[in-house]
Amino acid sequence: MLYQRIQREIIRARKQIRQRQDDLNDLEESLEPSLLKEFQDWDRKHPEIEKYCSNYSDLKLSSRGEILRQLYVKEAGDQVQDQEGQLLELASSPALFLSEAIDLEAQRGRLKEKALLASQGTNKDAVSDWIAAETRFKSSLTRHYAQLPIFAPFLIGVEFTAPPMQSLHTLAARLYFPSEFTEDDRTRFKLEKLGDLESSFRVPLAQEEIVHLRNALGVKALLLREGRQTGKSGLTGNASLTRSQSRLKQAQIRIDQIACRYRHHFTAITELGTSLGIGTEAGALQPLLDTDLVITSTWTQQDIQFISGGRRPTVGASFSTVPWIWKCFGPGLVSKDDTEDEVAAKIQKFNHQAMRVEWLVSRALLERWIEEEKLLREEARRIVAYFRWKEQDLLSLRNENTATPGYKSWVQRERRMWMGMAARAEQTRALTEEKIRSGQW
Repeated sequence: MLYQRIQREIIRARKQIRQRQDDLNDLEESLEPSLLKEFQDWDRKHPEIEKYCSNYSDLKLSSRGEILRQLYVKEAGDQVQDQEGQLLELASSPALFLSEAIDLEAQRGRLKEKALLASQGTNKDAVSDWIAAETRFKSSLTRHYAQLPIFAPFLIGVEFTAPPMQSLHTLAARLYFPSEFTEDDRTRFKLEKLGDLESSFRVPLAQEEIVHLRNALGVKALLLREGRQTGKSGLTGNASLTRSQSRLKQAQIRIDQIACRYRHHFTAITELGTSLGIGTEAGALQPLLDTDLVITSTWTQQDIQFISGGRRPTVGASFSTVPWIWKCFGPGLVSKDDTEDEVAAKIQKFNHQAMRVEWLVSRALLERWIEEEKLLREEARRIVAYFRWKEQDLLSLRNENTATPGYKSWVQRERRMWMGMAARAEQTRALTEEKIRSGQW
């Protein structure tokens, strides 16, 4: 019984290895040899975690911690830092209050996703995950409401009354950001300074979402290209088609989620009256339209035409107007003087980073199942070895001079049982190894 269970796990691992190997082969066939070699060199030269990160160093985006430190130092002076540069007495900081409120906003977004999964009933753990996430969110929301009178005292009794915990509707609970009020109400409730702090957080968050959006569009571009290459090489079938469609659907969901977050940040920025345009704090951030989410490099546009029209485009087909998300910030990006080929090359520079991450993940999944198979086969070998050891151990007990006839009979019966188990396990293991060698599994 034990060995049969391991045999089933080996079969499952072998199926996963074939699927992951096919995925990786399709992916590598869709890449140019020089690009694949670049990815392999990157893999050898970078540490385990860093290799999976997109390299957007030219954008120089500040992290949330850096922004928080700058704002708090501006509020309280240079004396707030200790010798190691850590912030002190953050509990009374409006900047930290808003930073935690933005985290709470993101936490609510994840809670909505968990609530949707729980309502679908497809995952038995989804309901418990949603309940646990809702409990954590309520706790954080209660702490937020407790701090709100400290930083927005003029809202108390007019716009804000803390609801009882038991009647709190988490998904509809208001967080009272300054951007949720009109300009007149911000003046009325003395929220101007909090509004400036919120803008200081929202602008880099919006810029960061644009970076994530470029990355997600690059992944989708890669999946589109991979799907075309799979069809070109003759690898057809419902399983291959379903996997391709599923991965494209997941990539599109990721794009939609990032776009939703960016639009929320941008709406808050405009409501706060933050200046937009070149040379301003917000830079060239603009409203995000659905047409801005079209993949627009030369080869991905050809893929789109092929998939939507069912025929291959003519050689030299190119894209239309480049969306603003590829031009908004960072040295060496798209400029109005670039030719179409230069624009395509610059966009592909970002796409290639997303493609590299996709290749690394695909290869890591393959290696994970190869390792799983090795461990299972070793476990199978050790089971046989243990059964044989147990048989020999009982044999030595039976041959002891002090053993009584009854004890020897019992030991012999037990020994025959272990001998049978060892023989069956060894036979099953030999059959498993033979099928693996012959390629049947």
